[in-house]
Amino acid sequence: MRSGSKHEAWAMRQAYALAPRASFSRAVLQDCPRALAVSKLPAVTWCDLGSPARVVKTVGALGLAPPWLGKLSSV
Repeated sequence: MRSGSKHEAWAMRQAYALAPRASFSRAVLQDCPRALAVSKLPAVTWCDLGSPARVVKTVGALGLAPPWLGKLSSV
């Protein structure tokens, strides 16, 4: 399917609906604690992108306007 096609919004909703759910902390961090390290970073923002609505909200909060955003029907 091409980006920008009439089925793109449907495909995105399907991808989120059918993708396996996982806890990052449990699925990644908990299984390899010896391989973890801590690093001091400048101010960063954490974004939980666990749903299409959260992606749209985050994109807006960051002041971004990707071309696909206006093509989405209500999320």
